[in-house]
Amino acid sequence: MQTILTRIIYLLLLALLSLHAKVALNAKKEAIVGEPYTFVVEARGFDITLKSVEKIDSYWVEEIKREEELIIIGVLRGKKITQHLRLIPKKDFRIPSFDILVDGRHEKTKAQDIHLKQASKSHIKGFDLQASLSQDHLFLGESTSLKLTFNYQELEDYEILPPHIPNSFIKELSDKERPTKEGYTDTLLYTLTPKQAGTLRIPAQKATITQRIQGKRHTFDIYSNPLTLNVKTLPKDISLIGNYALRVWTDTNRTQKDTPTILHLKVQGEGNLKDLDAIKINIPHTTIFSTPTIKKDHSYEKRWKILSDKDFTIPSLSLSFWDKKKRKACTQSSAPINITITDSIKKGLSMQEKLFYTLLGAIMIALWQLLAKKYRERKKETSPQHHWREKLLQAKTNDTFFALASRMIGKDNTLDRMIYRLEASDEKAFKEVKKEILRYLKG
Repeated sequence: MQTILTRIIYLLLLALLSLHAKVALNAKKEAIVGEPYTFVVEARGFDITLKSVEKIDSYWVEEIKREEELIIIGVLRGKKITQHLRLIPKKDFRIPSFDILVDGRHEKTKAQDIHLKQASKSHIKGFDLQASLSQDHLFLGESTSLKLTFNYQELEDYEILPPHIPNSFIKELSDKERPTKEGYTDTLLYTLTPKQAGTLRIPAQKATITQRIQGKRHTFDIYSNPLTLNVKTLPKDISLIGNYALRVWTDTNRTQKDTPTILHLKVQGEGNLKDLDAIKINIPHTTIFSTPTIKKDHSYEKRWKILSDKDFTIPSLSLSFWDKKKRKACTQSSAPINITITDSIKKGLSMQEKLFYTLLGAIMIALWQLLAKKYRERKKETSPQHHWREKLLQAKTNDTFFALASRMIGKDNTLDRMIYRLEASDEKAFKEVKKEILRYLKG
């Protein structure tokens, strides 16, 4: 009798265990385009083998976490394993049936079809997320402001996810919260700069809300309205956007052969201008050296040193840009500048100056004749280096020295490097490089 009773109890326990040993798939039937999709697989029993999931269709699956907890099954202690999984789909897909070994038996979850859809505006009482643009028609290179306004009442916590908009630069500007009569308003501002032309679809933005209801914590998502931004290409050969004023001038319109003409170009204004290095000047029969762009606040300035043996004309320089205020292409141009080259600059002299220069000239002639005689006796042929060194020693200004030195470019690589150093040198460094050149030419 006792043996029969024991068997009955054993069979009842087996039936009870079979009743409680089960698996389940918890998954929403819809996924949002561009967002990670999460689902849960559960198994309850005494001995559970829950395999990892690597792929579903062509999508890699990430296991976010795996939880194991003790539960009571009938009158015995069992366990429940919960597997949280995530993937990012690009089209509709199907979650297959999973085969899970529970207490020696193969249990299978139900397969489920998942539909992919675009996020749409949420309508939840007490909560509202609104998106807007300061401008919805731009030219490529312009920016617009994206504003997210979150109105809410009672909640425990929330998070507004940063916008993720393909082919755009996003920069957060502010984050402000203020109370209203009906709750609170949180405003977030972003600068949005498209990287390509065309119709840019801005998906609905998302806020994740945590709310406690009757002591239990609930988490849910709300979405804003989607937006559309139209981006056009700029007119041909225009890449600048802003508002600029161009000024071009020279220090003088008449200069000597050995003195460079200094050309100045200055641009003032705001926009996407970075430097003036893209502006090139080509003047036949001249040698031109440029300096780097000097930037101060909203001002850009660049200089060129121009050397020539004869008269020349600096051509008209222009700057084309898209005027944001006028909403049209504009061009700022300078007038051509004629430069006259002379052998010397004539000026009036006083009687004392004339006597001084006459006496000085006589002394210089006498000295020159004496030196020339000794030089001819010591060496019949004059070396090129000595000739240039003598000319450089006669230079009275840095500009004259630089102009003379630049005429030696191409004769000696070592000398070329020293001459190029003169261009970017300040007054102190110029003197040092000048000494080096003179020493080098002396041999």
